Amino acid sequence: MGSYVNGKGPLCTNCKTNRVVSKKATICGDCSRHANNTRQQEKANARLVRQFSANKPLDAQLLKLLAKGGQTPEALASQLDVAPGVVLDALHELQSFGRNVYQFGNTWSVEQTPATGGVSIEGLVSDADGWHRFGAMGDTHLGSKQERLEELHDMYRIYEANGIKTVLHTGNYIDGEARFNKHELKVHGMDGQLQHMGNVYPQITGINTYMVSGDDHEGWFAQREGVDIGFYMQKVMERNGRTDLHNLGYMECFIPLTHAQSGKTSMVHVIHPGGGTAYAISYTTQKQIESYEGGEKPAIALIGHYHKAEHLESRNVHAFQTGCFQDQTIFMRKKKLVAVIGGWIVMARQNPETGAIEEIVSYFKSYYNRGYYTNQRWSLSGPVTQVPRLIL
Repeated sequence: MGSYVNGKGPLCTNCKTNRVVSKKATICGDCSRHANNTRQQEKANARLVRQFSANKPLDAQLLKLLAKGGQTPEALASQLDVAPGVVLDALHELQSFGRNVYQFGNTWSVEQTPATGGVSIEGLVSDADGWHRFGAMGDTHLGSKQERLEELHDMYRIYEANGIKTVLHTGNYIDGEARFNKHELKVHGMDGQLQHMGNVYPQITGINTYMVSGDDHEGWFAQREGVDIGFYMQKVMERNGRTDLHNLGYMECFIPLTHAQSGKTSMVHVIHPGGGTAYAISYTTQKQIESYEGGEKPAIALIGHYHKAEHLESRNVHAFQTGCFQDQTIFMRKKKLVAVIGGWIVMARQNPETGAIEEIVSYFKSYYNRGYYTNQRWSLSGPVTQVPRLIL
């Protein structure tokens, strides 16, 4: 197959931006590669559905019965004409697939959302001098046309260069799917977006990322499909060979901060709250801190959801809004909301006698929005050309 003279081929019939290089072709190389990647992704998604979905007839019948309300294994067994032990095995298997199937007393039910919150079993241990060092970021919204992958990978290179081994992610790791964001997605469906996440999320040896799940975006799948989305996410990552991405739970998690020498502890609260951004950027953060009960306040609060960046201290709580890695969406423009792209490095020194955080140093790496593109294609209506820049 012959080729056109460089820059002389017809415009691609798909993106109508790039030139077609090969004669007899109708689309450009970028669109051809994207189409091939899409086909491969669809095949991978089909495999994931087979691996994780309740395809067995008994599982499907159980879910249908449980959707009507809580029932005992004996009642379910009677309706399905099987032994109660068979029903119990199937219920536990559904749990292992990440379904929101829970036992309350002797009754089993399918819940709309997973269990919320909790304290992490594994905490963060300081160095010998009491210093904790970790990354704090969130709202990556993978699968969105506005995802900022290059910046996300750059952030992890900064983490690696600064010796960061732990990154705390405040949720909305995927964009989810609802009626109002379908046209802003480049990857659709729960399995499709999680497969995409496994393929593109930064992976650097020695760095582990711990994520809460929001009750929006990925949480939409949890509510519609009856899936513990965080548990399911980690299983999908493991099936893709990703052992560096970990589930912290639904909506929030308290993580112990332990002094290596004395064993004294305090807490970091990783949370994905709800609601909209207030008239002042700091308002929601201040109200969050005010809501903590005396004696149970965390030393550090990492707050996602709002796509803003700030560090403030109140009531002896150091609170961070963790920014995002998604350009402003149509919804955000409608609501007159700005997206702050970037992430944090947090260094906190813990008192060996009390466990309190006495010193804290924070660094925020900021990235740009519309002016980041040389051809001003910030609307993402087609391929973009990004400004060459130095990576620190």
